[in-house]
Amino acid sequence: EGEKPILRGVCTSYYGSTIQFVYRPSAQGIETVSGEGLPVTGKKMLMDGQVMIMYEGRMYDVLGIPVSR
Repeated sequence: EGEKPILRGVCTSYYGSTIQFVYRPSAQGIETVSGEGLPVTGKKMLMDGQVMIMYEGRMYDVLGIPVSR
């Protein structure tokens, strides 16, 4: 048990019984991405320590919120 849990807690039901839980997510990731035949119109870049997305002449943050510069 060398890994530290991400989330640990105790819950109590309406009737007074309790449970303890520990959540340890496993590593997840995207294995392959295919964009065959699709035009690339977006560009990701690192600016001032933040990831920005340029798409169709507009700048967005990683959440898709427009950024004015």
